[in-house]
Amino acid sequence: MTNIVILSLAVWRLSSLFSREDGPFGILQRFRAWLGYLAGKERWFLQKLFITIWEGIYCIWCNSVWFSAIISLVIATDIVEWIIYTLAISTLAIVFETVINKLKGDKG
Repeated sequence: MTNIVILSLAVWRLSSLFSREDGPFGILQRFRAWLGYLAGKERWFLQKLFITIWEGIYCIWCNSVWFSAIISLVIATDIVEWIIYTLAISTLAIVFETVINKLKGDKG
């Protein structure tokens, strides 16, 4: 149980970094801009994929699922555990985000 909480905090931190922080030397800001550039290219065969990723990267709820799915690969021993860990870790990360926003007075 303690591991799930620690992993959820890590996922929350990664999700927060990727969705709204610049990162060291502005690398995450440039990454988001690059995804936006790729999403805006006309008639590019992967445009739809990059639009989805670009929109999802700004959503902490969305990218918490992505990060928890990656982290769950390390601890799960089968597909059922992977699904359960992915959902549990992402849910706790979202709870952390919601509580922090309430404490700050944000509506998000």
